[in-house]
Amino acid sequence: MEQIEKMLPLFQQHTALFFASDFYALEACSVLRDMGFRIPEDISVTGFDDLLYARLAKPRLTTMHQSIEKKGEMAVMALLSLINQEERQEWILPVQLIERESVKRIKP
Repeated sequence: MEQIEKMLPLFQQHTALFFASDFYALEACSVLRDMGFRIPEDISVTGFDDLLYARLAKPRLTTMHQSIEKKGEMAVMALLSLINQEERQEWILPVQLIERESVKRIKP
């Protein structure tokens, strides 16, 4: 992942990275390890989605869990609302932090 390699100086200044998906977080973990980083000792990595692969990775990926079923249900409700020209609503999908092994605690 060329973009990650270009950001090496930035990674060396920070203690954690958060990715918008587990897929990107897992890809970053692979590239970072190839570059000599230890996860989470040198840098913590977090994803979003709670994919099956997040549980199978080494180290297991800390992530934000979202219900795919609820997301689909809310998408259908939002689409029906648009079709029926109803007043615009705000949709908030609940998420839950799933703590695993890819993040280390930093003492204050």
